[in-house]
Amino acid sequence: MEIVIGFLALGVLPLPALAARARALRGRAPTRELTVHEVAYLAGGERRVIGAVLTTLRGEGAIWPSGGGGVRATTRHHEPSSHLEAVVYRAIQEGGTLPTRGPYGPPVREALDALRDGLSEQGLAPDATARRRARLLTVPFWLVPLVPYLLLHDSIVTRLVLPPATLLLGAYLLFFPHVTRAGRKALATAEDDYRYMHPPGRAPEWASYGVSGATIGVALYGAEAMMSFDPSFAHGADLGGALATGPGSFARALSRGVNQALDHRGGGAGGCGGGDDGGGGD
Repeated sequence: MEIVIGFLALGVLPLPALAARARALRGRAPTRELTVHEVAYLAGGERRVIGAVLTTLRGEGAIWPSGGGGVRATTRHHEPSSHLEAVVYRAIQEGGTLPTRGPYGPPVREALDALRDGLSEQGLAPDATARRRARLLTVPFWLVPLVPYLLLHDSIVTRLVLPPATLLLGAYLLFFPHVTRAGRKALATAEDDYRYMHPPGRAPEWASYGVSGATIGVALYGAEAMMSFDPSFAHGADLGGALATGPGSFARALSRGVNQALDHRGGGAGGCGGGDDGGGGD
């Protein structure tokens, strides 16, 4: 009987948290064209955003590797084309270098937070309040392994099955992807729009696409695009390593199956545009 009650609790107690998580990750389709930095965040989080900014600065000759996984400003004059680019460039100039893997100073941190918050307002990234609410609702669920003990009746099955099952489902509930389902659809649309920048078996024609094209390529495809665009810069600034990973990798791997089951309906958004960052002031 304790086995039935234990697994009944395992199935019932997480329902409020699952419902809240689903609402937080549903999102909504964007109502405007996304900027390249917003697309970069959807594709790979904050490091991808920084990588896209550094691609623009490198393409304009404004920065060069400083050694130790960082970049420094050159003597060439550069006029940033967006708020985020201006903040990052100023941080490089004033700090002497910028570590590509972070941590980033307060001005860059605030600009990244503003970008993320702007995506949250559009429904493309999970809202912080909704994430906290969903995580708070998991508290009763963590009592599941205690059910047999509370009933004063324990067994080898409940000791071996309930704790790991609780841990796996609890991890799924606690760790959020950095984008909503609507955000993933918008990203998929952008990838379709710029599929020609990721040709199979060969490098894109970066000379034809220019700096803005390379920035979009890195925003969407990360380390692979950067290594083909400027391998010496990528190696010197350790951008290959910085762009190879994104936030929430464990959460994405853990929740991919469930999320794909929920993504049976179509939708999407337009491609990405240049110019200033929609997040305003992630």
